[in-house]
Amino acid sequence: MYTCSNGDRVQEDQTRIVTREETFPVKGEPITILASVRVCDKCGEDVYDRELDSASLLKAYDVYRSIHGLIGPTDIKAMREKYALTQRGLSNLLGMGEITIHRYESGSIPDEVHNQLLIMVQSPGNMKRILKTRGDVLSASQRKKIGERVDQLIREECPDKIIELASASVSYKGPDIYTGYLPFQPEKLMDMIAFFASDKDGVYKTKMNKLLWYTDFLHYRYYGVSVSGTSYVHLPYGPVADQYALFLNHLLREERINVREVFFANGSGEILVTVQPDDQAFSASEMEVLKAVHEHFRAMTSKDISSLSHEEEGYLETKEGQAISYNYADKLKVDLTHLMPSLHTTL
Repeated sequence: MYTCSNGDRVQEDQTRIVTREETFPVKGEPITILASVRVCDKCGEDVYDRELDSASLLKAYDVYRSIHGLIGPTDIKAMREKYALTQRGLSNLLGMGEITIHRYESGSIPDEVHNQLLIMVQSPGNMKRILKTRGDVLSASQRKKIGERVDQLIREECPDKIIELASASVSYKGPDIYTGYLPFQPEKLMDMIAFFASDKDGVYKTKMNKLLWYTDFLHYRYYGVSVSGTSYVHLPYGPVADQYALFLNHLLREERINVREVFFANGSGEILVTVQPDDQAFSASEMEVLKAVHEHFRAMTSKDISSLSHEEEGYLETKEGQAISYNYADKLKVDLTHLMPSLHTTL
């Protein structure tokens, strides 16, 4: 039994469903949608149908969310399930009431602050930060379980994103002479960064790129292949790993390295420090070259190694923005064979 807008009671078989434009006020804004409306066959008046009317209102909410870039119920639920979080767990982590999360997943429109927060924690990196600052609101077992899940998601999602973004560079179309005849391996490059930053004093950001460059080029000189498949570009301060900032930021987001600022009389600098290096990431020849480069340049300042790189033929023969061919590896002024005992047995 249904009730017409004029108060009459009618049976279902005395009504029909029509589709027409309807306008709903959502947060004070008129939102027009195509709605399904039940009408009375006898009087032509609209008939109150709770299920249809609720569906139309939720449809108007969806349109409003789309217009204003607001997160939707299915997105919130999917995000929560991705982290294996209950509604209560998510609400505790974000400082919201459990009933608030329930309302948002049921179709209510989040306010601006909650919307931004919910969108932000869709990223595993941001959720990791939330766990670090507010994880104590969860039980130890919950915190451990969710933390492991977040770390897994970071490992699964971030490298793919890095490869996707890096591949946009023409320099990474190899393997070819600009990658040291090795397919580009972003994880290996980041492991190299972590290795050099594991020095007890860390390493200056400005020095890091030169250490990476000499490592890849010297390994190519001695073994015919680079370590990471990285392409290096001629920039004003010397050779720089293409897309370097992307990889460095990823390491910072994963908290595999930290940055420490140091101050001088005439300015300041930033030192990279590894939280946990992964020595198992390298082959014997790669590790020997890494250690030789580290030992050779350990006492050299950032300014000195930068000046040296400017004198290398590969840098002198290229223009700003150009990729540097690994053909120049044989012409490097640096020779580290005296620091590589195993190399003498293979030459």
